[in-house]
Parts: sequence; C-alpha cells; structure tokens
Amino acid sequence: MSVDVDDDLIELLEMSLATGEDPEESLSIGEGKDLLGCTVKDSVTEFTGTVTEIVHYLDGTSRVLVEAIATDGGIASAYIDVGRITR
Repeated sequence: MSVDVDDDLIELLEMSLATGEDPEESLSIGEGKDLLGCTVKDSVTEFTGTVTEIVHYLDGTSRVLVEAIATDGGIASAYIDVGRITR
C-alpha cells in the first residue's frame, strides 16, 4: 500500500521538528511515566485531576490527559501542555 504525501506537508513537518521545543514543555517518548496516576493542577486554568494519558506529538510537544469527577457526576477531562502542570 502506497501513501501519497504532499511535499509541502513534509516540509512543514520538517520545519516544525527543527524548531526544537523547550525541554520543559515536552517529554521524550518513555519519559513522564511517573506522572501517570498523579494528581496535577493546570497552572493556567487551575483544573485539577489525575493524569491518565501522556501524548507525544510529531512537533516534539507533549501533553497529558487530566481527568476529574465533574460536579454533575460525570468525567471532566482536558489535554494540558506538560509545561503547565504542577503536582
């Protein structure tokens, strides 16, 4: 199976990867496992909950999925940049 990829898209991805994100804003794949299950707080929105997922994007940034029990009994969740969370 062959996938046709636009050269402009490849160039955009290469430029994005070459920018080099701040190390505090991202994690290498495999890093951050100690965050799973921890209670964290978003320093911007003050949303507090438990880290249930770590996501690594192609541009080198990382986010965590933080989930909490909402006031209506459901689950509230948010993907938050790693650099914005505090324990």
